[in-house]
Amino acid sequence: MLDSRVVAHFVLGLGIVAAAVVGGRSLLEIKRLDQTVSVKGLAERIVKANEASWIIEFQASDADIRALNAKIISSRKAIEDFILAQGFDAASIQRQPVSISQTSKYDGGKEGQHRASGSVNVSSKDVDKVTKSAESADQILEKGVLMTRTSVNYYFTDLNAIKPEMLKEATEKAREAAAKFAENSGVKVGFIKSADQGPFSITAPFSEWGGETNSIMKRVRVVTNVEYFLDR
Repeated sequence: MLDSRVVAHFVLGLGIVAAAVVGGRSLLEIKRLDQTVSVKGLAERIVKANEASWIIEFQASDADIRALNAKIISSRKAIEDFILAQGFDAASIQRQPVSISQTSKYDGGKEGQHRASGSVNVSSKDVDKVTKSAESADQILEKGVLMTRTSVNYYFTDLNAIKPEMLKEATEKAREAAAKFAENSGVKVGFIKSADQGPFSITAPFSEWGGETNSIMKRVRVVTNVEYFLDR
């Protein structure tokens, strides 16, 4: 008969071998699970601005402060009358504070005079009407107003309306890239391991950088980073 100690050692040995086999399989499965690919998906849209802000800046100068104040009131009224004549309502008009300074021969003025600078802003969702009105702003000069600058800034604020569709497209583009990689590597794309959505950017159509508000058309883009498991 076999010694009980020999039997015990034999059984223990089988256990170690079995554990090694199981452990080896586990390591193999873990190694397979670690086979992943990270890809990016890009979605872009060219959209039209849905809000506009029109700024009209003006100046007046006079040696008498009361006369200067009258000029400011007259100039601002002429500008606002022009804006209202374009079809905008009074609620869309914002007056900005007036700044007053002393003029001198060094800045093109006369000694002892006061110069006042102010602006009137128009905000509207009718971007086409703002554009058309700004193009005819020279009519304000005919009213005797010293208009120093006029500019229009355009904004796209309806991002939530296109976010879901763009995110879906970006994710699909990422999976297409992963599938192409997998095909070239002789494997298949599995489940998503992790995904990260980058920020949405809004720029002018032909610019890589944000902040351009002088373009009525905008380029909206988003990039998603997705990591997929690869299966044999």
